[in-house]
Amino acid sequence: LIEGKVLSTKWKANGFAPAPRFRGGWHSAADETLKMTVALPDGNRLWGTVPAPLVEAVEDGVKEVKFTAKVKASDSDENFGFFSFPKAA
Repeated sequence: LIEGKVLSTKWKANGFAPAPRFRGGWHSAADETLKMTVALPDGNRLWGTVPAPLVEAVEDGVKEVKFTAKVKASDSDENFGFFSFPKAA
């Protein structure tokens, strides 16, 4: 269970999105994924994909989030990590 404060968000290109079918491309929700950095109460930070049910709330400025995910520590920063497979709690 991850509980923390959203520090920042960023839309990133989704490498798994379907290829556009015409010149100029299509833009859909599948083309980009919303990522966020979350500060945990202990001072550590995590980066990963915003769970789908929380995307609208995070875009609207919600600062406190609670969700479950797998966490992996960074190899280069002991106070930073990455989360994956997020599910809204």
